Amino acid sequence: MGLEWSKVSDEEKQYPLHESTPWPEAEGAEAFKTFMLNHYELMHNLGIKLMRHIAEGFGKPVDFFDKWFV
Repeated sequence: MGLEWSKVSDEEKQYPLHESTPWPEAEGAEAFKTFMLNHYELMHNLGIKLMRHIAEGFGKPVDFFDKWFV
């Protein structure tokens, strides 16, 4: 699972690190998809916060890593 495919830029789609998530189609799968997308966003935001603290610890501007993760 990765970033929702519609949010991946055309440039990034050319790299093998990105692909569309194959969501199940069984009954109840929409609730699973919603849960997982919310979880992904929560973990992504946590990662951004951690990277900002790491940047600050290295003496860099807080948003030093944002260009790669935001």
